[in-house]
Amino acid sequence: MKISSILPRPVRRPVSAALVGVLVTGAAVACSIGGTAPEPNPDDPARYLSGTVAIGINPEQPGLSEYDNGTWTGFDVAFAHWLEREIGFEASFVSIPLDQRESRLVNKNVKLVISTFSITDTRREQIDFAGPYFLDSQGILTQGDQEIEDFDSLRGKSVCVPSGSTSAERLREMGIAPAEEPSLERCVQRVVDGEVLAVSTDRVVLEGAAAAPQWAGYDLQVPKNFRYGRDAYGIGLPNNFPKTCAFLTEKIKKFILDEWQPKFDQNLKFASADDRMPDVNGLDPCEQPTGAAGASTPR
Repeated sequence: MKISSILPRPVRRPVSAALVGVLVTGAAVACSIGGTAPEPNPDDPARYLSGTVAIGINPEQPGLSEYDNGTWTGFDVAFAHWLEREIGFEASFVSIPLDQRESRLVNKNVKLVISTFSITDTRREQIDFAGPYFLDSQGILTQGDQEIEDFDSLRGKSVCVPSGSTSAERLREMGIAPAEEPSLERCVQRVVDGEVLAVSTDRVVLEGAAAAPQWAGYDLQVPKNFRYGRDAYGIGLPNNFPKTCAFLTEKIKKFILDEWQPKFDQNLKFASADDRMPDVNGLDPCEQPTGAAGASTPR
């Protein structure tokens, strides 16, 4: 005889509906409190700058960022590759027009923008900047047979600017109506064709265009007496990323001290380095998020 056959069978009692409700409710509360892991903070440099990092860059900036036969070259490209090696991520360059640099960051199409990206208060309303890593000023490019004394003499004349640059706004402030084109190359072509008197944008960009082989023989010049404003190139990153900004700022300091001059000499032989290297003790402070609306103010 099996022992189990002589033991009393357990009595089954029904579970009340109220108790079932308590158990279900308790389980739901437990899941809502600790069942789902919180979203990681995107402003974490170790996470954000790891793996493949998409970097927005313009392919038509002579000496700064150019793309030809599958190869990227230029000062901005060399700087991005230095960051890649220094931090340990894999850079993936994404070709973008100048007038889409902010929107690509806002829409999270790229993680960083390194593309002659001037730091301005207006742009800081939408994105953050680390830097600057390069300084410049606005100038003009024209053909050598044109006699132009200063910016005042450009009033009433046709001056082309690449869309998306800060140059157009500055010209309007001086009472000069700019003719905008989607690319620097198109602006230079209009000078060569006699459609406009000059091109105006950052001097180092214009010096690169004047030295480009495709424009040899056209006597393109960038007059040294034409200087206006201050352009400070920074790394663009999404808004409210103070930790990543601070991390990149420290990397920029190291780059300026150790690599800036060699990279300049290798990529910008046509230009002078005078007044273009930033002071590592004078880089812009990163912004800190303030308020529920996500506004930010300088640190």
